[in-house]
Amino acid sequence: MEKVIQPLDHDITREATSSIRGYVYQAYQSILAWMSSAVGEQVYVRAVLALPGWYIERLKSSDVLLFNGKNPLAWAGIKPENPLSDSMIQRIVHQIDQKCRDVEPAAYSKEKKSN
Repeated sequence: MEKVIQPLDHDITREATSSIRGYVYQAYQSILAWMSSAVGEQVYVRAVLALPGWYIERLKSSDVLLFNGKNPLAWAGIKPENPLSDSMIQRIVHQIDQKCRDVEPAAYSKEKKSN
């Protein structure tokens, strides 16, 4: 006999939307301040959550951009008439690379583990 799992009832009091919105705001402000300070110019950032390969159904608008990895420039609202300069792109890439590449990936380590 196969057991059927029933979906949970929706309980609005258990939603974490407000908490998540607060975390996103704090992260946004921190990144905005850090990046603008690091490159020496005002940089505009936007919170984005990418879920490659997922089907995403938008039920309402949100402050957080959510997309499945297809056509990120369109989702980010980047318009060709207002592009970043090559110099600004390089400064931003450098800062992100310095901040995010501080750990060696374990999956690509040169040493093999012996059993």
